[in-house]
Amino acid sequence: MLYGCPAYDPPTGVLTIHNYSDSAIYIYHTCEDSLQIMPRLSLFESWNANVVDAQGRKRDSIYSPNYRINAYSFGGINVLGTVKAPQLLCKDKSIRLFIISESTMRTKNWEEICKNQLYVKKIILTEEQLSKEGWQYTHYP
Repeated sequence: MLYGCPAYDPPTGVLTIHNYSDSAIYIYHTCEDSLQIMPRLSLFESWNANVVDAQGRKRDSIYSPNYRINAYSFGGINVLGTVKAPQLLCKDKSIRLFIISESTMRTKNWEEICKNQLYVKKIILTEEQLSKEGWQYTHYP
């Protein structure tokens, strides 16, 4: 019987995305050629917990999701493999990145975004390209 055996989840590979635009963007990544209903993106996320500040007052637990990248900032999406040897899950070894503007996320619901494919840009990156670029992609407006 294993009692108290610590579990270790080694870090996975990461695709780093740099946003060189004047506003936040949302990144939807998939193996598919279009935006899908699931998994859905949301403008913000929240914890279902009681969060209190230093004075003991209850506060909203709203935060930016990891797929939201602020203007002139960077973020990352997890991929397979390890930190030193990332890999893509897609059978064709290509990932599709859909860049969605924050204004679209604020004014449209996810079903409408998917139905009308309301994205700013679609990028298809191969594992070979990503490997050459050090697993980084830079978004320019």
